[in-house]
Amino acid sequence: MKKQETFSVRFFVRKSRVTNEEFGPLFVRITVNSSRIEISLGKSVATEIWHEKLQKCKGQTREAKQINDFLELTTFKINEIRHRLIIEGKEITADLLKTRYKGLPDADEIHKPTILELYEIHNNKLKELVDIDIAKATYKRHNTSKSHIATFIKYQFGQDDIVLDRIDYKFLNDYEHYFKVVRKCNHNSTMKYIKNLGKVIRLGLAEGYMNKNPFDKFKLTYKTVQRDILTIEEVDKLVKLKIPEERLDRVRDLFVFCIYTGLAFVDVTNWICRLN
Repeated sequence: MKKQETFSVRFFVRKSRVTNEEFGPLFVRITVNSSRIEISLGKSVATEIWHEKLQKCKGQTREAKQINDFLELTTFKINEIRHRLIIEGKEITADLLKTRYKGLPDADEIHKPTILELYEIHNNKLKELVDIDIAKATYKRHNTSKSHIATFIKYQFGQDDIVLDRIDYKFLNDYEHYFKVVRKCNHNSTMKYIKNLGKVIRLGLAEGYMNKNPFDKFKLTYKTVQRDILTIEEVDKLVKLKIPEERLDRVRDLFVFCIYTGLAFVDVTNWICRLN
């Protein structure tokens, strides 16, 4: 036998949030079984005319009548929403009543993008920012990362795409293993690819598409790499190397300039940025 539903609507003035001693914000509390939610009604009430037990304003002033009419209308609206949910055959919860009251779509009606769909949204936004906030290389890097995710999903799950909820701690561990064992990437390169995925995951969390952050437990780590010193022959080859891409050709020139002057590369690039 189905358990009897308990349902109540109660209005109150939250005195603890009063910024002016004479007024307090008006709230409605909706309780369904043991679950309850509170909604700010966007109105303030003079505390001296609020009757806490009766849940309405006392007296016959214009202000009191307006607030009481508003409370009756709000009660009617909430009851109407509840009756509509009963007709639709949906389980009535306090959260769902709040969602409908605010005019928002039900949770099961909100389209949640897949990981590759979200990556496409992310990359399209990056593309619009090229030469404004980011370099073209950054956009290309994230396009490459998206391709790696697509290939991994096909390899690991035999699917073209997966829902965001499947991106968990195990997924990240398997993704790390895939880069190191299948694609033969070193540790630091693997971490950089996973870090790129983290930016898209943060977007999913911010948009409300995900409830848990898989990176809470997965830690990005990097190994210190001992760089070999270039020989004079290697520097000479670098100087004579023909680089068709203008940006990379400029980077090479700066790097060679730093070699001969002893200046730090970051200092030279910062100086150039200030000149521009």
